[in-house]
Amino acid sequence: MAENKLTVKQKFTNFCTFLYNSETGEVLGRSGRNWGEITIFYIIYYICLAGFFAACYAVFITTLDEHFPRLIHEDSLIRGNPGMGFRPMPDLATTLIRYEMADEKSYKPYVDHINEYLDKNHRNASSDLVDCPDGVPRPEETTACTVDLNTTLARCGDDFGFKDGKPCILLKLNKVFDWFPEPFEADSLPDNMPQSLKDRYDQTRVWVTCEGENPGDNENLGEIEYLPQQGFDMKYYPYKNQKDYLSPLLFLRLANINPNVGMLIECKAWARNIWHDRTDRQGSIHFEIIVD
Repeated sequence: MAENKLTVKQKFTNFCTFLYNSETGEVLGRSGRNWGEITIFYIIYYICLAGFFAACYAVFITTLDEHFPRLIHEDSLIRGNPGMGFRPMPDLATTLIRYEMADEKSYKPYVDHINEYLDKNHRNASSDLVDCPDGVPRPEETTACTVDLNTTLARCGDDFGFKDGKPCILLKLNKVFDWFPEPFEADSLPDNMPQSLKDRYDQTRVWVTCEGENPGDNENLGEIEYLPQQGFDMKYYPYKNQKDYLSPLLFLRLANINPNVGMLIECKAWARNIWHDRTDRQGSIHFEIIVD
């Protein structure tokens, strides 16, 4: 028993000696000089490692242009196909817009979300923007065009029509650098284009159509009003990172929807170089709406 105790005591003594040996002055089995050599080695090692990464980063930076992305068109991740977005969408987990006309708290988040987007992007626009002729592309211009929303916002109202059960939904076509919409020729309109658009199609804009996904949705949806026009004018393209550039906006005014009925709505942008993929939100958007 005493022998076992002595063994434990000896182990403890050996451990303490390993931590600090008073006879040799070693710490953790190494002398001060040895520790100094190791410290200097790792300082030099990490300085060299940091210098290597800094050099790699410097070389990488030289391949980038502040005003021109490295990968564009078919080489980019989105393959040169613009997606569509809509507001309000305060909850990114759902595309459902549902509220009660008599309850301001139920539609206030939707109104706030649209206002937040406009405040961030379009209100208080730069004075450097210019008035551009409608329907005329500007491939060589370096200045950006104004986006006049005064008439549209006056039509929708301060609460974007939510209070009266005539909500205005904001649509936008996502910016893609140096992307230029290729309009259809009159004799080559796609078969799936709505007949109502075929009857009036021209090459002055990226046209947009919105409709219910089912016949019942169209019946309950009623006629849709497009503000300020049915599509995005060609004068805003191509986007080349012009100073103070503003994306064109389109509002859908749903003035004739039936209350207390859920509706599925799909909107599509039309051009020869836009293909539609609902899953990836490319060239189209989908949302649901219920007005109680």
